[in-house]
Amino acid sequence: MTNLTLSIDEGLLRKARKVAFDKNTSVNAMVRGYLEKTATAESLDIEDKIKAMRAFWDKHKFTAKDVKWSRKDLYDR
Repeated sequence: MTNLTLSIDEGLLRKARKVAFDKNTSVNAMVRGYLEKTATAESLDIEDKIKAMRAFWDKHKFTAKDVKWSRKDLYDR
């Protein structure tokens, strides 16, 4: 594991230590857990969006094999 140094307010650290003590854990473990949860949620969110996009394209397939496009049709303004 890699070490990480944070600068936080003394009062906040005191409160975090109390919460950690009450939960029988450490501030380090709480921060690690928060970062793991946040990074995993972000990763899953992106994967879900990709799956949704692929499902949309699979459902709404468009083919133009029977359409004859002319240059004028494509660039007509």
